[in-house]
Amino acid sequence: MAPFLGPNTKGPIIEGPKMAKIAKKLTDTEIKNSKPAEKEINLFDGDGLMLRIAPLSKGGKKNWYFRYAVPITKKRTKISLGTYPHLTLARARVLRDEYLSLLANGIDPQVHNNDKANALKDATEHTLQAVARKWLDEKVKTSGISKDHAEDIWRSLERNIFPGLGNVPIKEIRPKLLKQHLDPIEQRGVLETLRRIISRLNEIFRWAATEELIEFNPADNLGQRFSKPKKQNMPALPPSELPRFMAALANASIRLETRMLIEWQLLTWVRPGEAVRARWADIDTEKKIWNIPPEFMKMKRPHKVPLSKEALRILENMQPISSHREWVFPSIKTPLTHMHEQTANAALIRMGLGGELVAHGMRSIARTAAEECGKFRTEVLESTLAHTKSTEIIAAYNRAEYLVERADLMQWWGDYSGIRQWIAEIGRDGMKAYQPYANNMTPQAMIPTASSLQPTPYQASSQYQAPVNHITVKPADVKLNIDSGKLEGVFSVIASEHVSNYNEQVLNDINTSYLNR
Repeated sequence: MAPFLGPNTKGPIIEGPKMAKIAKKLTDTEIKNSKPAEKEINLFDGDGLMLRIAPLSKGGKKNWYFRYAVPITKKRTKISLGTYPHLTLARARVLRDEYLSLLANGIDPQVHNNDKANALKDATEHTLQAVARKWLDEKVKTSGISKDHAEDIWRSLERNIFPGLGNVPIKEIRPKLLKQHLDPIEQRGVLETLRRIISRLNEIFRWAATEELIEFNPADNLGQRFSKPKKQNMPALPPSELPRFMAALANASIRLETRMLIEWQLLTWVRPGEAVRARWADIDTEKKIWNIPPEFMKMKRPHKVPLSKEALRILENMQPISSHREWVFPSIKTPLTHMHEQTANAALIRMGLGGELVAHGMRSIARTAAEECGKFRTEVLESTLAHTKSTEIIAAYNRAEYLVERADLMQWWGDYSGIRQWIAEIGRDGMKAYQPYANNMTPQAMIPTASSLQPTPYQASSQYQAPVNHITVKPADVKLNIDSGKLEGVFSVIASEHVSNYNEQVLNDINTSYLNR
């Protein structure tokens, strides 16, 4: 290539590679003296560092930027560093140099910053406890679990998981870490508790995976590493133990509202969570029906409960206490809400029945007694317990003819449990002669007179102490009047030489003992 002779030159100008433009370094004085104008002003410090002064119309702020080419794509971009003077010239240069170092290693500074921010978020917002809270809040909204149930789940996690793992970022939790934390729970022998915890952890981690907080579920297949709990039915008493249960309930040091709640659940065959959610607005006293809305039912289907005379008596007792409120059984501490569904269980433990009976087990007592009497079809019993999942069957059992059949069942059960309550309370008051036949009593069989009983140790010592005169009433002298197998609460004394002068006194006092129960 021939040399180019430039004008007024004595020799050729040699062409060479273009030289990069070298920016003049900024100074603090220059930056301070640079004032915003009508248009944007850019000041360059070199190696990608730039100070942009916004126009007056936009506030005139001075912002630092680092301009660079993205690794691999080489696309030009910029990243904001901060505002001047909060970010000084010296500090902006330090950040620029850090980013140049990242670029030299093929790392995009913006990706690097995002990773750091996510790591910080994981350490604070995405801990196991924080994620579990979000999971449970969403579960309450979407699956319709009760507030009480949600509180029970949270307490279980607080007791068993959060003390050791609550503050650990969920991304850092691995199967081995979970196994090490759960081993002591297995060693305590509470295998059912362990099973539930693993189930809840699986739900939490699956939720976190769908939120893209983790890439895999560390609790998956974890249950296979532990012993399986033996399936046990909920503790429940046989029907023959109902008088003992009634006696314990009558003597328990519990509030009237709690006693009424337990009796209500016993008489209506509902679950504990359904019993505490009885609302006055859902009860039709004229038709004697309790209409439970679907949101309160386990199967999320509406359910009708025919009310016996005994169940209506519970409502009469609660009217002075709660008829001005929404709930029939309001919480003692926060009466705008209903009682906790574990209230009945806590009372049963205080009554000395822990391990023998749970509130849910009262359904089993009722079902077993009704099954043994042989008067009612299995479908009616299942419908009363709201066990079926079929919409068509539920609709069928809400028809009038089936409700009549279920109403008969409810009144039969009210009579049955009422007689056993009388037996329990008479036994408490000293008339032990009636205990020997308590276990075999059925409403339709009537209550036999005491004279028909076989001699027992109880009969030999049974006495009834009248409040005015001390008189001995033999078992053969007292009977219970029954009208069509239904307990009416009317007692009479058979005239005899032993009590002929005290009939009225004895009758009044026995009636008072029953009616004031």
